[in-house]
Amino acid sequence: MAWWVARFECGEELEVSTTTPNKMVAWEKVKGMFPNKQLVALPTEGEEAQSEDLSLEQWGYRS
Repeated sequence: MAWWVARFECGEELEVSTTTPNKMVAWEKVKGMFPNKQLVALPTEGEEAQSEDLSLEQWGYRS
């Protein structure tokens, strides 16, 4: 089982799990779980934690 953070166009984020760790397969499964919402990102929980640790400069932004 793999855990993902589903991000939708409306700004909503939900933690979801799938039986597959394959991101492309998981994307299709999560899209099917929420047919009335536009899925825009599906990072794993680990990727989500890493992105929160990066500074704006590491992301390529300047203040």
